[in-house]
Amino acid sequence: MASYKKITPTGARVLVRKDASEAYSEDGSIAIPEKGRTEKFTGVVVSASPGSDYSRGDRVLFAPYVGVEIDDKIAGEEGPYMLLNDSDVLATVE
Repeated sequence: MASYKKITPTGARVLVRKDASEAYSEDGSIAIPEKGRTEKFTGVVVSASPGSDYSRGDRVLFAPYVGVEIDDKIAGEEGPYMLLNDSDVLATVE
């Protein structure tokens, strides 16, 4: 696993730290094996290019099967991260 101090997207792109998949059922009683977990397509923008419509700290919903997944450490924080085009972001969420 590589480690980077900083990744700065270029063009109209964002670097998003993905939210973790749920490891337990909603009531917390059943552990869900990794293969059975539903992947989440939400996360927080950790870095945005100057041309991006999004800013650091924005929580976003993005399309499945887009971007580049980065499983490395960035600024000492474990991934997974997604490098996405602005057009891959579907919405901001609160």
